[in-house]
Amino acid sequence: QVAVAVDAVSSCSAANRQAGLHRLSEMGVQSMGVQMLMFELLHRAGTPQFKQVAGLLKEE
Repeated sequence: QVAVAVDAVSSCSAANRQAGLHRLSEMGVQSMGVQMLMFELLHRAGTPQFKQVAGLLKEE
């Protein structure tokens, strides 16, 4: 299972960025934001790790 944080990637042009994301999608890569990706990696709310990451993401 592969995911890309779409709000953490860039390219020299918007068209190239979009083409790259489209290509990844065609290959089965899941697209999501950094926040969603981090929470999915943590698997469970309420843990000390979850609280630490949630605090960092709120600072954005």
